[in-house]
Amino acid sequence: MKPILIFMISLGIFASACDVAVNVQFPHFKDSSILTGTEPLPEWTQRKIEGVYQVTDGSDAFGTKVVLKWTGAGLSVFSEKNAAYLVLDCGRDGADIHLEGYWRYARNVETGLVRLMIGSEDGGSDLLADTTTISEIIISGQYGNGDENPRHDLKLSYLRPFSEKVDQDKFYIIAHRGGGRTADYLPASENSLEVIKLASQLGANAIEIDVKLSKDGVPFIYHDKTINLRLVRKTTILGYIEAFTFPQIRSLLTLVNGEKIPTLREALEFVLTQSAIEVVWLDM
Repeated sequence: MKPILIFMISLGIFASACDVAVNVQFPHFKDSSILTGTEPLPEWTQRKIEGVYQVTDGSDAFGTKVVLKWTGAGLSVFSEKNAAYLVLDCGRDGADIHLEGYWRYARNVETGLVRLMIGSEDGGSDLLADTTTISEIIISGQYGNGDENPRHDLKLSYLRPFSEKVDQDKFYIIAHRGGGRTADYLPASENSLEVIKLASQLGANAIEIDVKLSKDGVPFIYHDKTINLRLVRKTTILGYIEAFTFPQIRSLLTLVNGEKIPTLREALEFVLTQSAIEVVWLDM
């Protein structure tokens, strides 16, 4: 079992805010996945594909340079322009590498689909070989807007690996509320199991989660003191959430993106068994 660090803090900080409802529809491919029949990438390929890349096609959308980082669940791409990121699943077919997923601007709600490929002659063979040799990596394909099929050219050319300091120094990027706030319009609700998985894809290797205690003594993950429509769907119960038993909380409350409120045990077990998270900060 992997080790994780757990920190606990008790804070008396409270805030209230008004949030305008925004309906963010995360895109989905309507046709068959290009990853059907592919095999997972070897660990050495995951390491070698990381680094800094030049955007040779698609810079209007994603800027001139991006960073590629393997997150444990797949490959993520980060850009300074509009705080853009791409979350990609990957697979190999012979000496070709296929990548498929979605992009999003963190500063607004624009999003779309992405399909990319590293051909055998564009670095695929070198990446899949268990050696340190990389002559050139060119990642090419298309991105789209919303649910439309990708049709705008996107090409990334490998510039350099990460610096020795970045590659070897140990530091933590801690994701707030398990991986992101509900107000960030992510595809998963804050403090849910699903957002913990997303935290790794967004570049975090640590998370902060908010812990409450139910009336019957079960620690669970939830931020606000009260039951409210910022965090949960319309329900038949209101008031202080800690005034209810956990069976009531589990059966009567649903988070805004459809998930159930997890217990602290469920969250920590998920971190240990299904995520790349290394540190957990408990806000109690």
